[in-house]
Amino acid sequence: MCLIDVYLARSSTIIVFLLVLVFVIALYYQMDMYENVDEKVEISDQFLLTRNLSSKKQDITVLIIVNDSESAEKEYNIALNSVRCYCEQKKYRLEIAEDTDFRHFCQQENSMFRRHCIVAHLLRESEYVFLLEPGMAVVNPDMRLEEFIDDNYDMTMYDKFTSWEIDTSSYVVKNTVWSRDFLMKLAEFETKIPSSSNDNTALHILLQKTFYPEFTEEAGNCLKILENLEFSTGNQQIMYTFEACIRTVIGENHEFSNMRIIKKGTGWAREIWLTDSKWNQNRDFMLNGLKNSLQTTFAHGVLSDILLGRQTWRSPFSTPPIQGQCDYSKWDYDQSLIVSKSEIDEYLIEKYEEVEKMRWQSLAAVGNYMSKS
Repeated sequence: MCLIDVYLARSSTIIVFLLVLVFVIALYYQMDMYENVDEKVEISDQFLLTRNLSSKKQDITVLIIVNDSESAEKEYNIALNSVRCYCEQKKYRLEIAEDTDFRHFCQQENSMFRRHCIVAHLLRESEYVFLLEPGMAVVNPDMRLEEFIDDNYDMTMYDKFTSWEIDTSSYVVKNTVWSRDFLMKLAEFETKIPSSSNDNTALHILLQKTFYPEFTEEAGNCLKILENLEFSTGNQQIMYTFEACIRTVIGENHEFSNMRIIKKGTGWAREIWLTDSKWNQNRDFMLNGLKNSLQTTFAHGVLSDILLGRQTWRSPFSTPPIQGQCDYSKWDYDQSLIVSKSEIDEYLIEKYEEVEKMRWQSLAAVGNYMSKS
């Protein structure tokens, strides 16, 4: 065989080898791509809103409790007007109440505890009360509040996205003896825990006592953590550690005899800054945190976060809703902030993983407090 024939034979062998190698690599990445797609679909489904699309019309009062009406109108006017217009269109009653007006029968010193007493009293006038924060704005008025009501439960709350706490600032509650009693017990917990703690801490203790009294001994170990509370900058971390501990005692159950807790990212509202003010019309209903003093025109970035903070937000509206001009079919949105569901999911997945890491770190710290006791 001549040298040319040998060269051609070797060249053909090399070409075939390279083609096979390219095919194998392509097949590998294709399989990997499908695995990633399946993984993303599975993870993104984790943040589908918990909605009952066949829910019937209910007698609902939307309640927003503020410290001072005049100040609230200045600081939260965009959010408040969106809720006003939404309630007008959907025929819900709206009550914006000053908590100081209820001091004669709700005598809690801390407004966080006092608001649960106020809800318990106003609940007698409606079948359901939907408590909202003043900074919560409706961005998708096509959704209905009834979609987040389950008649099997007296109360529905949801997990905060930015921690492992159950959110006490917004919930829906049914007018029953049990729910009014539960809310008053929560309000009265103000005097049963350290003054430097809050109603989130109280709620977690009350949940254990109400639904898992058999775990009192285990919960007692968690309560030792609160003995370390002092008026210091470390208080929030101590409370986070306690809540991580007590929720481990309770377990992963989110449904109890009278109450359900909607899982992280699937409730009616989430913080607007989590996704750099971006949202999606198919998965978002309300956005929280629309406080005027934090409004900006800048997107999140390293420099803007350092100078302005992480909780700044851009308005979802080009022209905010105005009371008296409430045709929400004409609401003018900033289209640049309306993005795909997959983009929103990417933001949420990243934050979810960050919070989970923090939760495990808090659980790891539980032993440190046990050793001090």
